[in-house]
Amino acid sequence: MAIIEKPIAGTSGDLMWNLKSTEQFSVGTELPTVFYIFNREEEPKEFMLMAAVFRYNTQITEFPVVIDDKAWFTIAGRTAITVPASLMCDYTDCLLTVYLIERETENQIDYVQTALYMPAQGFLPVQPSPTSEASNWIAMIMMIAVMGIMGKVISGKEKEENGE
Repeated sequence: MAIIEKPIAGTSGDLMWNLKSTEQFSVGTELPTVFYIFNREEEPKEFMLMAAVFRYNTQITEFPVVIDDKAWFTIAGRTAITVPASLMCDYTDCLLTVYLIERETENQIDYVQTALYMPAQGFLPVQPSPTSEASNWIAMIMMIAVMGIMGKVISGKEKEENGE
């Protein structure tokens, strides 16, 4: 279990999670996640988690991560909370980013991200390279040459046995 942390200096909170930098994911399944959120300020603050999905540097969608049936939640001053969640995403082979947003300023103050990829569906066909094709031809020629030499040796022994 890896925790990815990218705090932004001078912000009022930190966001971390238990996901690795890449996660195997199938559309229609839940992505079990645990968020670790810390309020650095002395006074309570309201925060929100906003998820965004990117593919080829283009944002495809975004959605709030709902906690206790609410988008915004309060964290007491100098306190950390642990929030288990199950994320649902309609995409794979993409980048999932979750932002920590402070209500007072509505700024994104920290984020975590993972690349979601689809599980392998079997073996992919291997495309031969030009060097592998040449190697195959050389191997075949060598086999024919060895077979020819062996044939000469065997036929020579047969001639000796028959007295020719």
